[in-house]
This record gives sequence, C-alpha cells and structure tokens, in this order.
Amino acid sequence: FVLASAGGFRLAPLSHGAVVQPGAITVAGLALGALLLGDRVTRGRLAGAGVILAGLAVVAGPGALAGGAASLGGDALFALAGAMWAAFAILSRRWAVPPLAGVAIISVLSAAVYAPLHLATAGVGGLLAQSPATLLQQAVVQGLLSGVLAVFAFGRAVELLGAARAAALPALVPVVATLAGIPIAGELPTLFQIAGLAVVTAGLLVTQTRPDPRQGD
Repeated sequence: FVLASAGGFRLAPLSHGAVVQPGAITVAGLALGALLLGDRVTRGRLAGAGVILAGLAVVAGPGALAGGAASLGGDALFALAGAMWAAFAILSRRWAVPPLAGVAIISVLSAAVYAPLHLATAGVGGLLAQSPATLLQQAVVQGLLSGVLAVFAFGRAVELLGAARAAALPALVPVVATLAGIPIAGELPTLFQIAGLAVVTAGLLVTQTRPDPRQGD
C-alpha cells in the first residue's frame, strides 16, 4: 500500500492523490463489503459515495485536471493503493482480526519481507547518509504514527462501525489536511475548497447513517 501510494505521487500531482485514493477506498469498500461480507448496498450509501467523490473533486480543484497523460500511471497506482486499503478493512472484518493483532501482523511481516529486500538492493548507505533528526522524524511519523497508530485506529473503526462504513472515513484525509494547513502552513482554503470540504463531510454523514431494517432502502 505504501509503495503504491508513494509511487503514485512520483508520477501524478498531489491533487490527484487527494481525489483518486480516498475515492477508490470508498468505492472499493462498498463493492468488497457487498461481495465478501454480504453488506447491503443501499441507495443512501451509493448516494453518499457519489457525494464524497464529487466533494473530493471540488477540493482538488483545477489541479485535478493537471498532469496530462503522463499522470495516468500515478492515478492507477492511487486507485490500486485505495483498493488495497479497502481490502484490508474488509478482510480484517471478515477474519475478525483484533486491531492490536493486526498492527503486529502487518509490522512483523512487512519488516520480514521488505527489510532484507531493501538491504540486498540498496544497502544501508542511504540511511547512514541521513541526519539523526531526519531519521528520528521518519521513525515517529512513518513508524509510530502511520505504521502503528493509524493502522490500530482504523482497525478499531472497522471493528466498531463495520468495514463498509469505515472505508468511507479516509475521505476525511483531504478535509483534515486542508484545515491543518491553516495553523501549520498558514494556507487559507479558497471558497471553492471550503465548499468541497462541506460536500465531502455531507456525503460522509450519509454513508455513516445506518439503514432502517424495516425499510427497503
């Protein structure tokens, strides 16, 4: 997932990742939930997913149209990464994997596979060339926050909300990133982006509404 996502950012603009990847997670979560878990895909959830996709496109703005044909490979990697994350949510639910156990499994297996491969192909020179501050920053952000806390929190969300509903939550990533950019980077969102954030939030609320079992929708 991380390799596919990072590879997408090397080929396509940042705004594409803000649209394609969360959108793929939402759509794949609905589809895989119906296929593997028997979740009912209601008109309300389909409508909510459509609203989320529209809102993500608005948030990305004109940048979503940038990049040309050369960025199609990056978009494909974003879509693949999104489908992978959705599959993780669905299979965690299907196999009833506890969140903490999921973190342990992912961390150990990833290290067992990737660390020897990296050492055999790239060695340790790249790591030793970095400053201690950079290594510590990456250890905290990529290792602790992204590799442990994010996986645990998402696994817990799957456990509490169900896989399909939890798969819609990554649509909040561009919303949170845009809002966090105000105090951290001093970047104020445009009225266009604010409208997109509101649309994404509205669509997310629709997907989180549990259908009434007495109704056909």
